[in-house]
Amino acid sequence: MGYANPEQTAGGIHTRLFSRAFIVDDGSKRVVFVSAEIGMISQRLRLEVLKELELKYGDLYRQDNVVLSGTHTHAGLAGYFQYTLFMITSKGYIKSSIQPIVSGIVKSIDLAHRNMRPGRIFINKGELLNNTRNRSPHSYMRNPEEERKRYQYDTDKQVVTLKFTDLDGDGIGMLSWFAVHSVSMHETNKMVSSDNLGYAAYLFEQDKNIGFLPGKGPFVAALASANSGDASPNTRGPYCINTGERCDYLNSSCPIGGNEMCLAFGLGEDMFESTRLIAENIYKKTKELYSKAEQELQGSIHAAHQSVNMTDITIQLNSTHTGKTCKPALGHSFAAGTTDGGGALNFTQGKCSVEGDPFWDSIRDALTGVPSQETQDCHVPKPILFNTGELDWPVPWHPAIVDVQIITIGSLAIVAVPGEVTTMSGRRIREAVKQELETQGAFTNAEVVVAGLCNVYTHYITTYEEYQVQRYEAASTIYGPHTLSAYIQQFRGLARAIAQGNVGNLPKGPEPPFFNKLFTLLPDTPIDRKPENTAFGQVLQQADAIYKVGELVNVTFVAGNPRNSGDMRDQTFITVEKFHNSTNTWEVVHTDASWETRSMARKAVWCGLSSLELLFMVLFLLMTVVTVGLITVLAINFNSQTQEPEEPIPSAKPSENPFLIGVGRADCTGPVGDIPLMGYANAEQTAAGIHTRLFSRAFIVDDGSKRVVFVNADIGMASQRLRLEVLKELQLKYGDLYRQDNVIISGTHTHSGLAGYFQYTLFMITSKGYIKSSIQPIVSGIVKSIERAHNSMRPGRIFVNKGETVGSNFNRSPHSYLNNPEEERQRYKSNTDEQIVTLKFTDLDGDGIGSFSWFAVHAVSMNYTNRMVSSDNLGYASYLFEQEKNIGSFPGEGPFVAAFATGNSGDASPNTRGPYCVNTGEKCDYLNSSCPIGGTKMCVAFGPGDNMFESTRIVGENIYKKAKELYSSAEQELQGSVHAAHQWVNMTDVTVQLNSTHSVGAVEGDPFWDGIRDALLGAPSKEIQDCQNPKPILFSTGEMNWPLPWHPAIVDVQIITIGSLAIVAVPGEATTMSGRRIREAVKQELEKHNAFTNPEVVITGLCNAYTHYITTYEEYQVQRYEGASTIYGPHTLSAYIQHFRGLAKAIAEARISRIGKVEELPKGPEPPFFSNVFSLLADAPVDKKPENTTFGQVLDQVQPVYKVGEVVSVTFVAGNPRNSGDMRDKTFITVEKFHDNTGAWEVVHTDASWETR
Repeated sequence: MGYANPEQTAGGIHTRLFSRAFIVDDGSKRVVFVSAEIGMISQRLRLEVLKELELKYGDLYRQDNVVLSGTHTHAGLAGYFQYTLFMITSKGYIKSSIQPIVSGIVKSIDLAHRNMRPGRIFINKGELLNNTRNRSPHSYMRNPEEERKRYQYDTDKQVVTLKFTDLDGDGIGMLSWFAVHSVSMHETNKMVSSDNLGYAAYLFEQDKNIGFLPGKGPFVAALASANSGDASPNTRGPYCINTGERCDYLNSSCPIGGNEMCLAFGLGEDMFESTRLIAENIYKKTKELYSKAEQELQGSIHAAHQSVNMTDITIQLNSTHTGKTCKPALGHSFAAGTTDGGGALNFTQGKCSVEGDPFWDSIRDALTGVPSQETQDCHVPKPILFNTGELDWPVPWHPAIVDVQIITIGSLAIVAVPGEVTTMSGRRIREAVKQELETQGAFTNAEVVVAGLCNVYTHYITTYEEYQVQRYEAASTIYGPHTLSAYIQQFRGLARAIAQGNVGNLPKGPEPPFFNKLFTLLPDTPIDRKPENTAFGQVLQQADAIYKVGELVNVTFVAGNPRNSGDMRDQTFITVEKFHNSTNTWEVVHTDASWETRSMARKAVWCGLSSLELLFMVLFLLMTVVTVGLITVLAINFNSQTQEPEEPIPSAKPSENPFLIGVGRADCTGPVGDIPLMGYANAEQTAAGIHTRLFSRAFIVDDGSKRVVFVNADIGMASQRLRLEVLKELQLKYGDLYRQDNVIISGTHTHSGLAGYFQYTLFMITSKGYIKSSIQPIVSGIVKSIERAHNSMRPGRIFVNKGETVGSNFNRSPHSYLNNPEEERQRYKSNTDEQIVTLKFTDLDGDGIGSFSWFAVHAVSMNYTNRMVSSDNLGYASYLFEQEKNIGSFPGEGPFVAAFATGNSGDASPNTRGPYCVNTGEKCDYLNSSCPIGGTKMCVAFGPGDNMFESTRIVGENIYKKAKELYSSAEQELQGSVHAAHQWVNMTDVTVQLNSTHSVGAVEGDPFWDGIRDALLGAPSKEIQDCQNPKPILFSTGEMNWPLPWHPAIVDVQIITIGSLAIVAVPGEATTMSGRRIREAVKQELEKHNAFTNPEVVITGLCNAYTHYITTYEEYQVQRYEGASTIYGPHTLSAYIQHFRGLAKAIAEARISRIGKVEELPKGPEPPFFSNVFSLLADAPVDKKPENTTFGQVLDQVQPVYKVGEVVSVTFVAGNPRNSGDMRDKTFITVEKFHDNTGAWEVVHTDASWETR
């Protein structure tokens, strides 16, 4: 739709077309602005959209508060009009064309409606030069000289940009207006395309929704049309394509060939390059304005609308004269077309401005009748070609009833103009509306934007002076010379009503018609027929085996007519897939929505049979070898400039040296049946379902020379075997980019994740051995999260903030804590660390892309009776944060990544009500945590909720809310370099330099259990007993090596620093005071060498290898659980501190000298990678169904009606989840909602949702 060229019919896809909706509500009033990638909004389209909205939302979205605008792409489908002239030129009213547009617009409003949240709007404006050219300068020059002198250019160079953010300041959307015709794709194009404004939106969204395919992701960017009636993107101007000479200035024609030979050219060598160059310029300017937007829109919202009979408006021109609008008519120059797309025959712009052409007038008279004298007089000096306002068969040829509308958001007024406004016309409308708003005193310094092609299409709107020249734009100003004055008069009335608060008193005006007797000239789609000796899907031109980067890949195959494919919205005709050798899987990297792909359908005939030939061309950075199997691929041509801007767009307040930042998340949930859960070492606690899915979250930071990776996984802990397998996969994929020294892997310590990923005997005994089906999803999930972070890297900034949250943790061994020196304890107000440290990751625009927080709490809100896989409290805090930021996405989807890592949580319990005897209700014994009856089994601590699910929710919400608050207010920026220091240490043989000696009496063991131990495993050596004193040894694991060592000896110690932040990766569970001592020691070491000033040190527990607990020397003496589980003896903490000091010293010296002090650290002994690990888990049995049932049969059916809050239970026959294969990124269940108005089901929850179990 656009060129009115009957030969220009759709024959493929260049880019998909999208509708983008923005809803703003001030608490009492609401407005909607929609920008759709179509030629224009027709009256019929608007009426059908409003009808659908009324069915869905009642009177919430109405004609007065909904603005629909088209981008004016001339490469969108036609067939959505109800007036005869438009139907003649676009083959009638085409239901299969209008329905996807209606549905798409309504769905975009649906999505915006569901995504509503508190937020802020900022506005900015600037100029973009060399992107437009006035295609009718002769007309523009007819405007008064004194008026023209007020403006520097003959097209509007202004870009107005709105930045939509949430309350944290993170961007959620962008809406810009710029005056340019979307005609970079010219009339020879036969592929659906969003053209220049659409590609600018595409670039903005791809920049913000990194990792998502086009049209996906939560950030929405729209580039809307403005007063672009005479603003062409073909900036090289018009030339005679047969001679190369300049076209005639006045008439845009050529000596030989007339107007058909006169064509304007864009910046590029072809229309694709021109589209790209114009779009990139618009995108870059818009991005710059977005990044620097600081002026906030504040105040109330208003919407004013009227339906107006534009054929009968009297205009007060001055104190003595009036004017009047006319019945619609088109002049001769309308048929001449423009330099962006010429007309046909011998029509010429402006040449027949008074007399017309007797030849064409006689043909008109014979076909449609002579225009009435009234119409001719009204339109003077226009020579009328079509007197459309006097033609009513079979329905009126042009609209008479037209929408005029203004919406205001704070000081911004959006004027919805129902046509194509020339540059000066738009300026006059803006000036008039601004004047009216400010004269009433209700607005100060109002910003007025003209949004073109809104609500109903009425061709062009020129100034009175431009109308006299009768070039194309004036000939297409259908309501006569006073059209602009009439609109200004109407818009002034709306602005006055808004300013005076009298919108409710505005007369609605006559209702527009909704015609039933519409016609179509498009034949029915023929039945698909394939050529003889072929099959549908058969490849006729196959891809080659090998391509070089930049080469074009063409694939041709037999297919049906796309019109027979049904509704293909949110689907794709083609995919480009990349094969990963390491995982033996294909990944979709492009669809037919991608700029990199082009699909073209061509009819071919063999032996009288019609078929379609599809040629897919893909601009894509091709891997060296393309494996061709069952591919739906296509063709390829890569230009790096189509992938990303030449350089990052600068930030409003750029860092001295911004980091490169990548964030990624991936599902790491394994089989949810039969496999033990890791944490409680309860043999009966095996997986039997899903509460929430488990995810790995990766964060990569690069300072330009060094890179660090931090991974936080929803698992019990990072085991040595897990880390080694991850590093092995990373080496295969990336070489030595990601190594043991710069990659930290941390577990959240959920006790409801799957076990089976250890290589040491003790852990394998308690978790049924090494379980390949359990560890592989974790390894793959962690690697995939790093891969996604790697692929999403961009320049960005990192901010740090910290605060306290009270009531979310509880020291479960206070007696041990009290054994620490009093003067040390007095330095802290609590016996648990209540501090949360939060990192805020942003792009250079300041929009958040991720959050990372540390908080000391055990992830044991889900107790040992639970048998569902669950991420527990820290995982739920991540879930809440991500759902808040990725509104509209399912859990585990969306670009924003939020991780919550555990800190020094060894003695920090979430069960804040403390321990009670479950059989008596009394408090447990303080010293021994036992009960008079039932002993320790009866002593259980309780969380803040009535059950474990509610406790998980409450603790998770508390942590999330505090982290969100810190994230929102984070202002301290991390700047500087990145460092990573790592060593392997034999923790069984570390000599620690102590300042003094300590001696304490031994704690008694139990002769009964000691006897059993000695009989089964042998007595501990005297050396071990003396070293572990005062611990009574139950298992001398360090002396047990069958079939493999029972505990690790070689352990990772690691620190990474990002600017002034140091992350200490502790390979175990450090108690509160142990973590404080490590923090203090590392901070002291960093500051000692003047390399760091006031560094922030965070403890990350359960990293890289699991070595149980780390207590202070004093806590060890009490020998509660934590002390008994400190496996390397009483000086374990001192040994770790000694090594962390060494790492910190190396980093500090490297930072000062800027030479490789870290690299000089001895690596230490490498950890083992055992090949003879064993499994105690039986193979999954073959699935069997009960007699007289079938798999999938529902045994307990859903009820037809439920009240809000009721539980829906469904039982059905299914197989063992262990037989389901890799279920990552999939779901066992969906909850779907049925929409009566569309007859469609919508998935609203999966098994990753908190709402499902």
